[in-house]
Amino acid sequence: MVQIQALHPIYPVGLIAYRFFCARMAYQVYLIENPAGRTYIGLSDDVSRRLRDHNDGVSKWTSSRGPWELKWQSTPFDTLGEARRLGNRLKRQKGGVGLQALLDLFTNESE
Repeated sequence: MVQIQALHPIYPVGLIAYRFFCARMAYQVYLIENPAGRTYIGLSDDVSRRLRDHNDGVSKWTSSRGPWELKWQSTPFDTLGEARRLGNRLKRQKGGVGLQALLDLFTNESE
């Protein structure tokens, strides 16, 4: 009997295969809004699934504040880090004119 040893102790499929898999995921930043005008900025590799999660009560903060509607989503980013940087940049604006200006900027860049 031949025993196959994992290439990486944490990832049974091996670190190279893990990096390949993660590198193929595309992350998007999204903004959702409820009827009261509250907004939530998040990121996901599947925005439609994540919106369902928000509306179905899976997410703790958004569960009692819905229903939520998708107002904006970014173009896909190659890495989670890039998506997080944009998400954090948008969150620092705390809504208002600054947030709208950034959303317009990123919307116009993707067109």
